[in-house]
Amino acid sequence: MSSHELIEKLDKQTDEMFQTQQVPTRHIPARPDADYDLLVGELILRFGELEAFIRSVENDLTFIPEEADLGQSIYNTRRKISMFLAAEYGKSVV
Repeated sequence: MSSHELIEKLDKQTDEMFQTQQVPTRHIPARPDADYDLLVGELILRFGELEAFIRSVENDLTFIPEEADLGQSIYNTRRKISMFLAAEYGKSVV
């Protein structure tokens, strides 16, 4: 499930929870693509991965050694971002 689909599903389930004023039912066996608690957990994990990725890009751009080729450093960072976007969203910036 894409991040966009995950957010839409959680948004819908959260709206339903507040409208019905009922806590979502937990199923056995668990349904990873449908159970509210598991979807929230997945969203938290993805957010953590995104936050770590952003920190690594910040680090790449902040600590470029003086002897480094600035153009190559920027290209490498753009490539890193492009690979992340391609994996997550099927898009590329390079």
